Amino acid sequence: MKKTRKIWLALIMAMLMTAAMAIVAVASGENFSLTIQNSKGDITKNIYNLVKIATFDVAEEDGKKIHSNIKPEDAFQYFDAEEVLKFNESELKEYAAKLKEEALTAAVTATEINDGKIDSLDAGYYLLYETKHDENDTMIATDIILVAIDDDKVVTLKESEATVEKKILLEKSETNVSDTNPETPVDENVVAIGDIVTYQLKSTIPNYPVDAKNLQYYLTDTFSEGLTYGEIDGITYGKITSVTVGGIKIDEGNAGYKVEPITNEKGESGIKISLASDELIKENGGKEVIVKLTATLNEKAVVGSNGNPNSVKLTYTNNWDKNTTHDTDEDSVITYTGNLEILKVDAEENTKKLEGAEFAIYGPKQSKGFIGEGPDVDVSLSKAAAKNQKKAPEQTKEIDGTTYYLIGIITTEKDGLASITGLDNGTYYAVETKAPEGYNIDSTPKKLELTVEAKGEGKQLEQAGEMVTTKGNEATTAGNTVTWKVTNGDGTTATITNKKGITLPGTGGQGTVIFTIGGIALVLAAFAMFVAYIKKMKKTA
Repeated sequence: MKKTRKIWLALIMAMLMTAAMAIVAVASGENFSLTIQNSKGDITKNIYNLVKIATFDVAEEDGKKIHSNIKPEDAFQYFDAEEVLKFNESELKEYAAKLKEEALTAAVTATEINDGKIDSLDAGYYLLYETKHDENDTMIATDIILVAIDDDKVVTLKESEATVEKKILLEKSETNVSDTNPETPVDENVVAIGDIVTYQLKSTIPNYPVDAKNLQYYLTDTFSEGLTYGEIDGITYGKITSVTVGGIKIDEGNAGYKVEPITNEKGESGIKISLASDELIKENGGKEVIVKLTATLNEKAVVGSNGNPNSVKLTYTNNWDKNTTHDTDEDSVITYTGNLEILKVDAEENTKKLEGAEFAIYGPKQSKGFIGEGPDVDVSLSKAAAKNQKKAPEQTKEIDGTTYYLIGIITTEKDGLASITGLDNGTYYAVETKAPEGYNIDSTPKKLELTVEAKGEGKQLEQAGEMVTTKGNEATTAGNTVTWKVTNGDGTTATITNKKGITLPGTGGQGTVIFTIGGIALVLAAFAMFVAYIKKMKKTA
C-alpha cells in the first residue's frame, strides 16, 4: 500500500515538473508571432523595425501572464520593467522615444517587418516603430510602441488622421440667433457685390511622437475670381481675423502661424496658413485649429447657380521619418449673388415689348460695391449705380415707412428686358424715371421679391430668414437642387406695363405737340376777336 502511494506521488511530481518545464520551454523558445493591423482592422502595409529590449520567462496565473527572469539586452541595461509599468501614456511615449534613440546610437540590430507579420519571436519586451509609410495610407505614422511578446500578439495601431471643414459664418444681424451664439455656420449664402463674407476653417492636429521633426501642417485656402482677399490701394477686402489652437488664440509669427499668398494650377489666388513650429504641432495633438477670415465679393462675381466657391484643403506630415505629406480632399462653400430682371410691355398688347423704359432700382441696403469713376461719385454705390447716379431723382426713397437705397438705373432693350446684377436677397422696388416714347410714365414703386428654393433632404438655403436670390437655372449644391428665380408674384421675370399717351394719328408724341400749339393759337385768336369787338362797340356808342 505504501509502495503504491509512493508511486502515485512520484507520478504527480513528475507531471508537475513536466508542466513547469514545458512553460519554461515555451518561454525560451522562438514560438510567438506578432501581427500589426491598422485602426480599420486591416494588416498594415507599412514597414517597421522591431528591436529586442529584454527577454523574460512566461508563466500563467489565474489567466494572467507572469513575466520573470527579465534580462535586458546589452544596450538597455538600465531597462526596468516594474518602473515602466508605472508610467502614464505621456511618460511611456517619452521613454519609448529614448529607447529608440539609444537603439539608433548603439546601432542595435533591428528586425524588419514588411508584410505586417513576423513569426518565431522570443518572449520579451520589444520596441516597434515605423520606418516607411505606404503612400496610399492617409493615416499618420503610429507612435513608437513598447510591446510585451508573451503570446501570439496582435497590435492594433492607435493611428490618427487630420480632417478639415469649411463653413460660412452668417453675421448676427443676418440671423435670429441668441447673444450667446452670434454666428451660424452654413455651406451657402447670398450677398451683394461689395459685401464681406466671413469664413471659418476647422481642422484637427494628428498625434505625433516627441521625437518627430520637420513637421508640416498647413491649410491652403483658395478663392474663386469673384472673391477678393487682401489689401488693394489701402483698402482691406479680406484678412485673417483670428487663429486658435485648442481654443487658445495664437499670433502670426514664428511661435504661432505664418501666412503666404499662393496661386494654384488653375490660376486662382489664395493663401497658405501654416502652424509655424514643431513644438506647437506636437504639443497640441488631437486638438482643433480654427481660422476665421474674410473676403469681399467683387465685380467679377458669377451671377447664377454656379456661384462663387471658396475651398480649403489640409496638408500634413503623415510620415515624419521620410518627410512625406498627405493632402485631404477639398471642402468648399459657395456664395451666390442675385440678378434682377424686368420685362416692359404695352398695357393693352402684352406681347408688345417696349424699348427705352428707364428704372431706378432701390434696395434694402446701401450697396458697398467697388468704387466707380469720377470725382463726384458716391463711393458707397456699386459701379453700375455709380455710373448712373447723376440721372437718379433720389438717392433714397421712403416706401411704407422703410428707407430704400438707390443701387442702379437700368434701361430696357429692344426685347423689353433690363437687368441689374450683384444683388443680395430681399425686397426691391423699381421706379420708372423715363417712359418709352409715346407712353405715359408710371412712377409708382413696383415691389420685386428675389427668392431661391433649395430642394433636397428638406434643407433650405437661408439668410436673414429669407430665401436666396437670382434667376433662370438650377444647380446641385451640398446635395440640394437649387432653383433660382426673381419674381413679383407671377413668374421668373418681373413684368411691368405702360399705357400709351394722348396722340394724334401719325407721329405720336410729335402730334401731341402740334395739337397743343394749335389749341393755344385758337385761344389767342378768339381773345383778339373779342378785344376788337369791344372796341367797335365803344365807338358805336
